[in-house]
Amino acid sequence: MHRFSNVLIGGIAVVAFTQFALAADLPRKAPAYTPPPPPVYSWTGFYVGGHFGYGWGSDPIIFTPDLNYAPAMAAGIIPSSLADNPKGVLGGIQYGTNWQFNRVVLGLESDFSFSDIKASQTLVTTVTPTAATNFGEQKLTWFSTTRGRAGFTITDNLLL
Repeated sequence: MHRFSNVLIGGIAVVAFTQFALAADLPRKAPAYTPPPPPVYSWTGFYVGGHFGYGWGSDPIIFTPDLNYAPAMAAGIIPSSLADNPKGVLGGIQYGTNWQFNRVVLGLESDFSFSDIKASQTLVTTVTPTAATNFGEQKLTWFSTTRGRAGFTITDNLLL
């Protein structure tokens, strides 16, 4: 019986210690999901873009009367203006950078445009016995601008 008691005590001890060992491995409930905070909106950064358009004007090339040529202008040999209404397409790139300080946004922006805005006119006038050929051309092949920017953010994504 003594031997049976030892086996019984040993069996109970094995079962008891096994339960303690399993208690440490009980599954735990996962913590509640909290979504990450939304990213902070910022106007700081560099940007590049393109543009395309059409341009026109209404200013002709105006000749100022010279005392030597005033009689010819009055007679119609030399016109008073040429090459009015220049027009054409234009396109290019724009680029810039902004820096945001709390609600204030400061920046620089530049653009470079190629242009085909032009007007030309050739006028041949004759007053017997002389003939005059008058040629005028307006042409804008390219232009570029640079400007500063300043603004105030009313909301995170609305700049005034």
